Amino acid sequence: MAHGLELRSPWLDYRIVEWAAELPDNLKLKKNISKKILKRYMLKKFPSKIVNRPKQGFSIPIHDWIRGPLRPIADDLFSTKSINELGYLNSCEIQKLYIKHQKKAIWF
Repeated sequence: MAHGLELRSPWLDYRIVEWAAELPDNLKLKKNISKKILKRYMLKKFPSKIVNRPKQGFSIPIHDWIRGPLRPIADDLFSTKSINELGYLNSCEIQKLYIKHQKKAIWF
């Protein structure tokens, strides 16, 4: 959510939320299985191995980008001059971390 990468927003339509709020609990949760009614519906459209799989995250290759095609921009953003212009960060410490990151000595 910090990056706006959410796929649930259609389920947040107020009519769906109101409808779901009125459902009895036994249709929403069964033995720690959440989204019971949604999963039951989705089983009509998708195989069980997809509907019942555990949560799966995804990421973007930001580290590779900062070390590759975005390096000139990152170098500018993390330069001593840029950091000092902000006035409240320790440019020496930021530079140390940035250099370690570029050398793959640390991974954020």
